[in-house]
Amino acid sequence: MKKIYYLLLIPFLISSCQKEKQKFDISSYVKLNIEKFEYQGKMLEFVNAELTNINDSISLKINKTPRRYEYLLTNRIAIDSVSKVLPDSVKAHTIFNSLLKGKKFQQYFYETFYNDKRQDFTKEELMVIASRFFLSEKKGDVYSTKICVGINGLNEHSLKNKDFTLLEAIVYEAIFQRLMNENLQAPEFMNNLEKHRAKAIASIHQNVKDSLLHVKQLVYTAMEHDKALENHLLNYIKENNNNIAINIK
Repeated sequence: MKKIYYLLLIPFLISSCQKEKQKFDISSYVKLNIEKFEYQGKMLEFVNAELTNINDSISLKINKTPRRYEYLLTNRIAIDSVSKVLPDSVKAHTIFNSLLKGKKFQQYFYETFYNDKRQDFTKEELMVIASRFFLSEKKGDVYSTKICVGINGLNEHSLKNKDFTLLEAIVYEAIFQRLMNENLQAPEFMNNLEKHRAKAIASIHQNVKDSLLHVKQLVYTAMEHDKALENHLLNYIKENNNNIAINIK
């Protein structure tokens, strides 16, 4: 009985000795950038968060896949609260550092960095989230599509009761990693986007009250079912399986 009791203790001893993940100081790897520019004869100030590179192991890992962290800094920090106190730069930096210490933001950042506590998402959720990065706009009679880190349609989907932050960050990274590769031709999903938008515009008729909303929704739906986009995202996630905090079921 003593031998059995001793063996039963071994798993507990092993698990209790496992090293906890180091909660490094995020503010050491992020900085607040305050830029001045002239607009209509007035000097204005613009703030944004930037990743730093201090050549330690943490910084090197962050800067291997910077876009996922840039997504968090852009979309999960209330940067407007920093802008409101300008030109008091001291107060701006104080508020910014307090935002970096927010419990939820730190959770996102650490989970992205350590990627060992993975969240499960479905392929359908993946494509709904991805489609909302293709935001249709209209200037005069000209329709276009904006694809960027901050301005998108992610508040316009019907998925509820789930936090998609980590999925959003990886989808953004996967899309822009491909778009910014100057050594390759335009990806197939972008060529398809042009076709989807043209078809949506052509379908506008006199009973459509809001033509932009009409185009926007049709483009979302088309990109949600676009096989080229789906294949790109799934391949990117598969290729980066060892460094992301999500699973696609």
